[in-house]
Amino acid sequence: MKKFFTFCVLCFTIGNIDGVPLSDFYPFGIETSDRKAPTNDDGSTAPIPVSSLFPLFNHQHDSLIVNTNGVISFLGPMTAFTPSKFPLDSRRRLVAPYWADIDTRNGGIVWYRESTNLTLLTKASDEIQVIFAEHYNFRAAWMFIATWDNVAFYGADSVGKQKRCTFQSVLVTNGRHSFTIFLYNKIEWTTGRASGGNPSTGLGGTPAQVGFDAGDGFNFYAIEASRTASVINVTSMSNIDHPGKFIFRVDTTQITNGGCNVEGTLTITPREATMFGGTQLIISGPCFNKTLPYYWSDMFTVYVGIEESQALCYKMLDDDNQLPAITTDDVQPCPCTLEVASLDTTRFSIDPLCHNQEGSRYECSNQQFAQGCFKQNIASSQGYDHQCCYNDEGVLMNPDGYYGSGYVNRYHYHGDGNKNVPFLSNFVYDTLLYQHCCIYTSQDLMEVNSNFGSCASFYTIRPPNSCLNYIPPRPARVTGDPHFVTFDGQAYTFNPVGEFTALSNGNLSLQLRMEQIGTFPASSVTSFVVRPYPEAEIIEVQVNQIRGIDVLVNGTLLDFDLAISKVISVEGATIEKISENPPTVVTNFYTEGLSIQSSSNLNVLNLLILTSPDRQTVIKI
Repeated sequence: MKKFFTFCVLCFTIGNIDGVPLSDFYPFGIETSDRKAPTNDDGSTAPIPVSSLFPLFNHQHDSLIVNTNGVISFLGPMTAFTPSKFPLDSRRRLVAPYWADIDTRNGGIVWYRESTNLTLLTKASDEIQVIFAEHYNFRAAWMFIATWDNVAFYGADSVGKQKRCTFQSVLVTNGRHSFTIFLYNKIEWTTGRASGGNPSTGLGGTPAQVGFDAGDGFNFYAIEASRTASVINVTSMSNIDHPGKFIFRVDTTQITNGGCNVEGTLTITPREATMFGGTQLIISGPCFNKTLPYYWSDMFTVYVGIEESQALCYKMLDDDNQLPAITTDDVQPCPCTLEVASLDTTRFSIDPLCHNQEGSRYECSNQQFAQGCFKQNIASSQGYDHQCCYNDEGVLMNPDGYYGSGYVNRYHYHGDGNKNVPFLSNFVYDTLLYQHCCIYTSQDLMEVNSNFGSCASFYTIRPPNSCLNYIPPRPARVTGDPHFVTFDGQAYTFNPVGEFTALSNGNLSLQLRMEQIGTFPASSVTSFVVRPYPEAEIIEVQVNQIRGIDVLVNGTLLDFDLAISKVISVEGATIEKISENPPTVVTNFYTEGLSIQSSSNLNVLNLLILTSPDRQTVIKI
């Protein structure tokens, strides 16, 4: 039972400012087949099963509860009527469009429903794409609409019962990313009488709170006006430059504001583009009137006809002959098959001009007949790069050079030394030369005849290498509960709980976090962290209920869904998403000759650790 004292307070009216018209709300009420929450004070619905898992704070939810007091909860009902400051010290996971002491016995209705209506999903998708530029491909698959319609506050007298609030919370997801939309039509009171509010004005005491709480005591978000008298003006506030409207991304541990921001920072997506150009960039904020697409366009080759390409080819060949001759002695031999090349992530990575199509099949811009091409991770002692291409059978293409097989590059595409500009030197001295000698000199641009004239001359000065003397990397494994296999083949089980240094080589150190599996007397690896050298980025890989596997760089989550490439380069490492089922990531520490393939299964990380055969790695477990 709520107890309160009566105070004599001067009564006055606060006029509603701005606010979202009801016509701009997502449709609600009996006409939309909404369900009606029970009329009560401090009540809640029973848990409502939903047809789509909703990601919130890195957890998946298959049910939710609509609470009378302006809260949608996920770990149990929320009966508290006075909003406590976030983060809460109890296990409560909340979406709080307006947490206050609502009493629908004094007036108002709480409506709710889930929806897969295409028109409404399209509306939500369009709003999210505009506000979150990096999610320009987002397509909503499910939504839940809860509306507090003209609701009154607890302890209101005859005057106070005329004060009402109307607001809406919309949960939206595509199954992987999720967003919440808050809409406010009118807010005429902030506080129930039991929370110290005046019975005639609904003001004073501990006002309403707007935000989110993860229920873990750490992660939360609350708008600045929460639990202050200013929260009555939420109808004129916004995080998207639209009074009375807020949109947040909510699937990760950090709640993200959308669109317009007052800090003056730009949102540019994707965050990376190759120097070969042609990438569409979406730029938004701070408070732009609209989100506009731009194009990053820098380097590309123009087809100028067969005769002119031949002339360019021979001119470039003459120039190249003035430079030191290239031999294959200074580069790594290719793996003999595509399968082995895909595994040898310590020394080889997919060619940046090859784009994943389906399964293990790639479309390579310059090698039309190759199923896939790989390049060396590290330049040779002379600064060379080496391209290895594989045919439809997954076998290394003829090392004598024909039908677009790989070749030794004069300059490594990552750059090496003062005379090698990353991408640019390789493009000018290797890619352009190949295109004009072998592609543009053909009658059919889809054909490459390396035995014909200029192309044969190209392969003379850019000789391919074979797989002779290739030595595969040394593997170590961590799987299951967990079972370890070291680089020298020794197998054992290690079942503690805690954080441990698994291996080091003097520069790089790999630390594992191991947690107990349920109530069983066993543990498993749930995350690891690596920093290959002091100036490099800190890489953390961990299991995740929603995405299967997460990669964080210096604590910031990488989103492979938003990247133009599944390969992301950071200081000291490259990170590649190679599979969705099971979720699998390869982290390659190229300066250390080490790579880690991580796959997630039932919240357990399984690791395949590869090291170059010429590297010395010390096991420290």
